[in-house]
Amino acid sequence: MNKKSFICSLVLSVLLTLSLGIYTLVSLFYVPSPKTPDKPYEPTNTTVQVAFRSGDIVDILKKSDEADGTLTFIVEEGKENPVSYNETTGKYVAGNEKGSVKAVVKINDKGDTNTYEISVYPHSDAGLTEDAPFIIANKANLLEFAGILNDGSAARRTVANGDAIKYAELVADIDLAGDNWKPMGSYTYLVEGLTFKGNGHTIKNMTINVDTENFEEFIIADNADSVATMHLGFFGAVSNSHILDLNFTGAVINVASGVYDIVSASDYTYENFPFAYLNIGVVSGYASNNTVIASSGDKNTSVSARMNAFSFERLADGNYAGKKTSNLRYSGLGGVVGYVSNAQVSKYDVDINVINNVATVYDSNIGGVVGFMNADLSDATLVKNAIENCNAKLNVTAIYLNKARIGGLVSCALNTDIKDCVVELTVKDNTYFTEIEALDDNVITTASGVAQQVYSNDVASDDEAVKASFYSSVKNVAVKNLDINMRGGIANGVAHLAGRTKGFVTFTDVSVQGSVVAREAFGFAEVIQKTTTISYTEEFEGEAIDVTLTGSFAAGFGGFVYGTVYGFKDENGNKTKINADIVGFGAKLTEDQFNDYAERKIAYDNYYISGFATYLYTNDDTAANVSNFELNVSLKDSLNMAGVVYNNVSGAVSDLDVNADIISYNYKDTEYNYSTTYMIGGVACLSGNGSSIENVNVNLNVNKDVNKDLKYGTTFFGGLVARIQNNGVTLSNNSVSGDVYFNYTYYKASFMNADESYTFYDVFLAGGLVGSFTAYGNTDGQPQDEFEVVELSNTEISNNNVKDLSIVADFNFDVMDNMNCVRIRALGVLIGNIYSNDDIDLSSNTFDNVELTADLNAFTARYSESGSSGATTVNTLGYNKTENKFVHSYGAAAQLDEGFDRIVVLSGETTQITDVNAEMLSKASLNELNTETAQ
Repeated sequence: MNKKSFICSLVLSVLLTLSLGIYTLVSLFYVPSPKTPDKPYEPTNTTVQVAFRSGDIVDILKKSDEADGTLTFIVEEGKENPVSYNETTGKYVAGNEKGSVKAVVKINDKGDTNTYEISVYPHSDAGLTEDAPFIIANKANLLEFAGILNDGSAARRTVANGDAIKYAELVADIDLAGDNWKPMGSYTYLVEGLTFKGNGHTIKNMTINVDTENFEEFIIADNADSVATMHLGFFGAVSNSHILDLNFTGAVINVASGVYDIVSASDYTYENFPFAYLNIGVVSGYASNNTVIASSGDKNTSVSARMNAFSFERLADGNYAGKKTSNLRYSGLGGVVGYVSNAQVSKYDVDINVINNVATVYDSNIGGVVGFMNADLSDATLVKNAIENCNAKLNVTAIYLNKARIGGLVSCALNTDIKDCVVELTVKDNTYFTEIEALDDNVITTASGVAQQVYSNDVASDDEAVKASFYSSVKNVAVKNLDINMRGGIANGVAHLAGRTKGFVTFTDVSVQGSVVAREAFGFAEVIQKTTTISYTEEFEGEAIDVTLTGSFAAGFGGFVYGTVYGFKDENGNKTKINADIVGFGAKLTEDQFNDYAERKIAYDNYYISGFATYLYTNDDTAANVSNFELNVSLKDSLNMAGVVYNNVSGAVSDLDVNADIISYNYKDTEYNYSTTYMIGGVACLSGNGSSIENVNVNLNVNKDVNKDLKYGTTFFGGLVARIQNNGVTLSNNSVSGDVYFNYTYYKASFMNADESYTFYDVFLAGGLVGSFTAYGNTDGQPQDEFEVVELSNTEISNNNVKDLSIVADFNFDVMDNMNCVRIRALGVLIGNIYSNDDIDLSSNTFDNVELTADLNAFTARYSESGSSGATTVNTLGYNKTENKFVHSYGAAAQLDEGFDRIVVLSGETTQITDVNAEMLSKASLNELNTETAQ
């Protein structure tokens, strides 16, 4: 071959292979071997993989090359060459039989060659059978296939015998770089009944750009539903189809925010129809009715993509799906599929980057694998939704105030099985955010490691077993490297809403590891409904929850818990572990709040962090139940902190081991040094009617090793419960130990006088078991906590043990400048304060090696208020005596002289207190003081 022929051959080869987009090059260009005296010439070889359909002209080969010996075919022994020369056309043509051959073309006399690895596939334009599929071997074939699916005319959408294409196969990688891809199929012209085999091949660099100039090219009018829709992806919309073994790399989908402004306008129509849906997925925008998108082999299929886009739905009443309404949206943006109804995705590795940070684009449903999973429950023969054996990495640039719903696997999942998956979710929000109280709850974005919501409804069947088989489940799913930084949003390790009030949901062996910064942050889920059960089995290994959380409301596991959550306890008593390091947002005071006690308006009941949950509830006589966990938690910088639950409204807590390190919130600057912490409880800050805490072992370190020159305080402290606020509480068979230190108290209680004026009392109430029995009153607009009497007739505190506990109250007796404000301070081995008319029997409770350290003057002083008629007893340490009756056991409380006399049955002969003074806080024997000395 002369030089000119060689160059032409090389150029032709490169151009053809580039146009086919299906090659794998070892070396694209001919590079001569180095010519050195001491090294012989090394021939080079370029290898190109090429696929053809039967009947295709193989232009890369020339007969003249074969004639002069520069073309050689290498055929596997016993096989026939699938490429033959057609004398009439003077071209090589791919035959009708499947086969492969190597065509080696010599480039020069030095041994340099081009080798074409040619695959030939029988092709059928009809694609009606699995044995005779529609073959896609290059970009031209793919465009032909897409044209058939997208043409609404009968002539193009049907083939022989009037049937649509049923089988298609991708037989080589295809590069779509440089094209603006038009999705195949739409909601109006569904791709139905198709089996598309990707055979492990890859669609490279698919790009879909939708802007304000071209967006209507992607909209389809749906005459049946009288709406216009847009579904973006490789496929637009598929139904009853199988898409198998299809990979994507470098996919890019962009939808300009200006498109949202146009289509969400109330007066926008397309062909006289309102715009209704926008769904986005790399593989398909929409999939329904028994569609399966999966890998059929042992190796997962993969998708990598970047999306700067959103999902959208207009509501049935014509309103746009923005912050004007809280209804659920049925649209989605997902790594594999945007919207699913009765479809399944399995064995996919997904790596997706999403940008959704425009404040005026509302309500996107964003999922790493699927955007939104809905279900047609009218037909129990349809497949149940599923995401199985998927590994998802979802990275979202978000904004806390456009009400997006982000899930590491899926945004919303109705009647869905999610199992055997690993998720990595990163959400970053660079929005400036400081004012929690000013935030509009209607626009808050939520981000969750698995799903924004998992819930169930009943499928249409009279068979209860069939109904149960369709309920949602999440099993053996691990959320790893969770990284959410969205200070104004809501973030959860697993789900925002775990279940709804109907339809059962189960979570089994689901774990979370990572960190979250959000307005509300929860290790598992914010809401766990009564129909939801979360459990861990013997097979589960590692920590169930291992998280670092920062938020104004935060808990190591759940927020509002109505359902059942139980770990596993082995034969050695080892329990499922939850590790949580939680930091609150604290609360800085204004100058008025700091200087004027009547204007202290910190919302002490609206900022809280806890080791397990914020609230436990009973719903329809079904109590939230938590058991069999080991909690290792650290809590700091919040107004309310509890080792287990902030408010045990009516739940059951049992069989827990709680190890809690707690540090009060301290604010320090050049002018101020104070602490705004209100309640600290080893198990709960608050407990209400119907709640129980049983068989819980608590070990506490509160303000241990803090700088005592700074203020670290609380108002209520209890080794089990800081404050029992109404009747019907059970505390039994629990133990409390640890070291506790306080040197400051900030909040006040308000008491209404006879003339309906208020007197305000500076409060510190602490006890080894309970800080105070005190009901909340009607504050009538008062910023302070108004004390009211609590009934105790149905409250049981029995068989608890306080052991190896030290409580130091480092307060001196310093009278307030405003003499209208006096103090209520009490410190007890078991109970701090009882504000009740009822007796309570504490005789079965025990204590050992308990030390209470405090200034007796600060806790036992009597003094007269300016203008008062006489002395008022406001503080006690260890005990109080009214008419020679012990009011509380073991130094258990302070009580205002308001006529509340009660008898408490004691199990010991002496009151347990430590005698200290203002000059020297030194611990003494608890049994040194008799009651007369204390008095």
